[in-house]
Amino acid sequence: YDIPELIRTNSIIGWIDSIQKTTPQDLRRAKDKFLVKENLRIFIAGNLDNLDDIKNIISVNLKMVKSGEVSLSPNMPEAIGRPKQVKFENTYEDIGLGDEEQATIELEAVLPSFNPDADLKKIATQRLLSHVMSDLAFEKLRVENKLCYSAGSGLSSGTTFQSMYLESKLDAQHIEKAVSLMEEIIDGVKEGVYEQKFIDSKELIINRFISNERSTADILDSTVSSYVKYNSNLLLGDLIGAMEAVTYNDTVDFAKEYLQRDRFVLEIVKPKTIKPTA
Repeated sequence: YDIPELIRTNSIIGWIDSIQKTTPQDLRRAKDKFLVKENLRIFIAGNLDNLDDIKNIISVNLKMVKSGEVSLSPNMPEAIGRPKQVKFENTYEDIGLGDEEQATIELEAVLPSFNPDADLKKIATQRLLSHVMSDLAFEKLRVENKLCYSAGSGLSSGTTFQSMYLESKLDAQHIEKAVSLMEEIIDGVKEGVYEQKFIDSKELIINRFISNERSTADILDSTVSSYVKYNSNLLLGDLIGAMEAVTYNDTVDFAKEYLQRDRFVLEIVKPKTIKPTA
């Protein structure tokens, strides 16, 4: 796969030239084709004491929405191949951003999307592993080696794929050392050398999920996001239950299957002018 092409096709907007070529007629055709009753999904959260009234309001408004054909679901690949190019290096100016003093690095692996009905254990394992890797990145890059102020791990979801990554923002002269430490973390996760870190972190990570205060807007955002990612509602209780059942060996097996070194792409964005080390 090609990382830039995946990112572009994942966005409904595309590149700047896509926007520049779009005409009012294109927008009208898209509206008529996609903004139809058959493609609507309605979410309700909050105070539901007047649920019948809410349903009546929705029903009245639905009568004014145009009918059409259900849009086809995207093709979800069962497997993701290796990247065609394993390193991208640019300046902030090259990619249309304002210049910054520090560089940004990201070591990213693209994975197939998971289905909560069939892959809940994998989703739970991935969430736990991402948090453990985030703590390891901060400890190794920031605390032990003082290479940066920020370092961590994260997850990103596309329409037909997802990714796991390690990232940091740091002075450009530290990039090589930081990448080496990130690769050390990835290899260590696969080799099973962080068992004590997992044991020490698991309960704390799960408690973070449980203790986060959630407003009505948070619940709606989470539900909509779940349908966008999985086409179903991944309930927090189900996810927490699955996370509690994850073992350390599950994280090692997950890493061996999805985090092979040759699946990662290194993305580096540097300042236009790199200041010499003091």
